[in-house]
Amino acid sequence: MRTKSFSIVARFLIIINAAVVVVVALICAVIGLHLYEKNAEQFHGFTVQHTAIISTAINIFMQNAERSVEMLAETTQLKKADHTIYNYTEASQGIQGNTHNGQVERDILAVFDTIAKTHPAFQVIYMGMNWGSHVSTNRNVSAGYDPRQRPWYKKAAAADGKTVITDAYVSINGQPTITFARMVHSDTDEVLGCVGLDVSLTDLTSLIRGIQLGKTGYCMLVQDNGMILADPKHEQYNFKLMQETQNQALTKIAAASADSTLVTLDGKKQRAYIFPLPEFQWKIIILVEQDEISSLFYALVQNMLIIGSLMIMSCFVLAFVVSRRMKRRLVRYESLFGKIAAGDLTGRIEINRNDELGLLMGMFNDTIEHTHSMIDVLKHEVDAMDAVGSELSSNMEETVA
Repeated sequence: MRTKSFSIVARFLIIINAAVVVVVALICAVIGLHLYEKNAEQFHGFTVQHTAIISTAINIFMQNAERSVEMLAETTQLKKADHTIYNYTEASQGIQGNTHNGQVERDILAVFDTIAKTHPAFQVIYMGMNWGSHVSTNRNVSAGYDPRQRPWYKKAAAADGKTVITDAYVSINGQPTITFARMVHSDTDEVLGCVGLDVSLTDLTSLIRGIQLGKTGYCMLVQDNGMILADPKHEQYNFKLMQETQNQALTKIAAASADSTLVTLDGKKQRAYIFPLPEFQWKIIILVEQDEISSLFYALVQNMLIIGSLMIMSCFVLAFVVSRRMKRRLVRYESLFGKIAAGDLTGRIEINRNDELGLLMGMFNDTIEHTHSMIDVLKHEVDAMDAVGSELSSNMEETVA
């Protein structure tokens, strides 16, 4: 008993649709991967553009303070600093003759006050001398204050005349602050001391907090040591080290060596783009939800799937129509071959095409025609032989009789 198998038409439909599905799947996979990479590249370029704008704003802000302290270090009044300037270390020791009435100190304070009035971000301007005197726009300096022991003074004194920037800190009035400092020389190139400028970062951090990229993106400002200067989404972490926040995402970002890393923050997958500012030892970190980055990719993939499904359906319909035509033709061939198998050689294949199949059909018809002719000839010969045999048999019977 022969087992039933798929018909040729069914196999044709399966093969055609399987081939179409494979081709569409490969096209979607290749194009989808390219689109994903292109989408990620475009979004990275988008963040780079915004970071360049932020970096420019930071540079302008910082250069303003840096040039101001450089200008102060070259001011004539500061270059004339002498021992008449009030010395808080001597005052704490009870040394007499220490006053704020010296002309040199008043001249320096006049310069400082003028700068402070025109630059609201400059909190305090001051100068420490290498013999311990100190003059400042802050009139409430504690007795015994020695500028030479302060980190800003030591850093500037060791910088060989270059402007230095301290790490950010919270000032006594609660504002995020950094200090610019630079060594001051007399006209005879004698080292007199260092001038310092405390700059509030309030405006800068407000700028950072106000930046939004796309629907979910925001910006962080972090020192290279991990100190968070501005984090608009987690203000409780400001002026804490990222490593000490006990937030795994921030800890991972702090340890990241690449220009971007994927983290889970606030229960959502987010891409962190890291852009260093080496001249200030800061970093700009942009965080964007991964779903937003991939949203364009997902939309394109969805469209590709719809188009692919339509292509598969169209090919299926086309293959079905073709297979139906094939089936009708095969049914006719089956009937013809059945007659031939039964000995009826009068049937012929109807030819309505001029291609290779039409040629084969014509050859098949010729073969059947020749076979039919040969069989007719053989039948005629057999009939003739039968007639001769009958005649011979009759003659032999007459002869015997």
